[in-house]
Amino acid sequence: MTGAFHCLGGLFSPPAFLVVLSQLILTCAAIFHENYHPTRWQVFLLYEFWNVMAIIVLLYGSRILPLLSTIAFVFLAGGLFLTIGLLVGFSPTKAPAEIVWFDFQNLTGFESPIICTMLGLLGPIYGFGPPHFLLNMAEDVKNPSRNMPIGLAAQQIGSTILLLAFYIAAYYTVVDYNALFESSFPSVVGAVYLQATQNKAVTLVLMIIVLAPAFFACFSYFLANIRLLYGFARDGAMPYRDWLSKVDVRRNIPINMLYASSFVNFLLGFVYLASRAGFSIILGSSGIFYAAGYLFFFIPSIANKRKYIGNGTFKLPFAVGMAFSIFTVVYEAWTMVIYCLPPGYPVTASNANMTPVFLAAGTILSLAGWRFYGRQHYRAELAGAVSQH
Repeated sequence: MTGAFHCLGGLFSPPAFLVVLSQLILTCAAIFHENYHPTRWQVFLLYEFWNVMAIIVLLYGSRILPLLSTIAFVFLAGGLFLTIGLLVGFSPTKAPAEIVWFDFQNLTGFESPIICTMLGLLGPIYGFGPPHFLLNMAEDVKNPSRNMPIGLAAQQIGSTILLLAFYIAAYYTVVDYNALFESSFPSVVGAVYLQATQNKAVTLVLMIIVLAPAFFACFSYFLANIRLLYGFARDGAMPYRDWLSKVDVRRNIPINMLYASSFVNFLLGFVYLASRAGFSIILGSSGIFYAAGYLFFFIPSIANKRKYIGNGTFKLPFAVGMAFSIFTVVYEAWTMVIYCLPPGYPVTASNANMTPVFLAAGTILSLAGWRFYGRQHYRAELAGAVSQH
């Protein structure tokens, strides 16, 4: 179930990157044109453009992706420090410390301040990408038992520290939160920067600092998700294993899985064009699938006291490791609950959260796939890739 749920998450999460890139570009255009209000079809056209760009980059530039990822990381880390400096330096007004550290404003739609707080705390851990970004590439990393824990620790610690610093700077420089939600910018980031600096040129520079690493990271994220889907198909868990698991040796990518994933992205673009709410529900379900997938791994390992899991390069004391595992289960379960709740009560057709429906459908699909196909074809051992030149 872990593999099936993560594949569903990997299938539905890349379109979010495409939409974000499109919104950032249109926001850059709207900064200098106050009367310009980007429309959904313009976001859709840019979405499909980035989808095609991702195919081209992965087909002809896959071998330089590690270099691009390094450039993106340096740009992101350095850009955050530069962003903080520009926000603080150009801001004409500063919010009082009481507002930054003690006042509480709930604009999420949820009445509960606890839920609002938990939603806010979910953000800082994803500054350098969600954990599955790295975990999807475990098979392609040298000495993963050593390098993966180091990478995850750097990702989570770096995200928390840098984004916490960014949030503090933003809170000190933004004084009108209602204006952020009323802004016509496709991305609220542009509204934050413009209000904080009151300078269109500086706002554009700050937007480029956000856009550049997102541009490079998009392709790496696509490849990570394609590798995840490829591994599941390669081991016989999907129909058409031989076709889906073919690898282009020269380009070193699962070529057919790239085409299949890009086609799904293409179709989901039309969902965005037809209904932004429906598109958001599909993307939100990807996070639920990732969270639920981890539960199927951690709960059994807690129940059998890690009896079937060997030791890696790093080893925590048993009690500490179990405590972290239990915390992970509670955290992931809480995340699922948060993202499945409706924004208000009583629940009506207009405010109902349809994410649980996608979770139920994914569960039924995964169980049916195992019952009628996977049980006969799935191979637990790592399978050799079927390659084509």
